[in-house]
Amino acid sequence: MAQIDELIKEFSEQVEQILVTSIINLEDGTPMAGFTSDEDLDINIPVAYFSEVARRTLSALEASDMGEFQDMVMSTDQYFVLMRVIPGGTYVHLLAITTKGNWGIAKILMKKYAEKFAEVLP
Repeated sequence: MAQIDELIKEFSEQVEQILVTSIINLEDGTPMAGFTSDEDLDINIPVAYFSEVARRTLSALEASDMGEFQDMVMSTDQYFVLMRVIPGGTYVHLLAITTKGNWGIAKILMKKYAEKFAEVLP
């Protein structure tokens, strides 16, 4: 798993205003790798809840025949939260950046790294 940790680190260094990023196993909601800029944040909390959001989104899209889940952008008053499915469909990449960050660039970087993550995941 050292390769996935190195990729997460490399990715996080390219994203401005990052709070948290993680690769999540959708089958059980566990983080495969992750990074946070906030030492007080327990990364398992957002990972657990956002993995459920991703699973329910996948189910909703399947049930309504609305296409394949690629990515999602949510916003709060403080953060942009992005999720992108890693090719293969078993994992999702979660990213949260402050609203001072550029979610468009973050989305491009997530797409660029999706294949790289897929290559090193089990």
